[in-house]
Amino acid sequence: MKDHEKIKKIHKLKIDERFSFRIIGISSHENDYRLIWAINSGLQLSFFKISNLKLNDKLGNIMEFSRYLFENETLQYSYYIISNLCPEGILIPEYRTIDYFMLIKGSFSEGFIEETIRKLKKIGIISAAFPINVNSVKSIKRLMHVDE
Repeated sequence: MKDHEKIKKIHKLKIDERFSFRIIGISSHENDYRLIWAINSGLQLSFFKISNLKLNDKLGNIMEFSRYLFENETLQYSYYIISNLCPEGILIPEYRTIDYFMLIKGSFSEGFIEETIRKLKKIGIISAAFPINVNSVKSIKRLMHVDE
């Protein structure tokens, strides 16, 4: 065997994980339906309940997180509000003090996100609303298929 035949070629697959959504963390001690009503009123949106987000924990138990959707077909973006807490566990453990996540998919400006946060902070039952850097969340894959 020749020397050049002994060399193994190694191919590395580099995955570019760019996320086409932004996340806003929301703290509120209200139930999800009360929060949705307040957001619908405060932001003039029409969120509606969709099926719960179902995930398995490390032991194989099913965790279910409430999920709401609002779609703006004209501007081509979607809002999801997902509970971070359920009796069986936490959706994003890095943010265990956050009650809900607002996930926004579509094309929008940074100013749009800031304006949405400003409007959320004006809602009386919301104690905090702030942007979350998608790239800093270790368990972000749990939100990758929120629209399924």
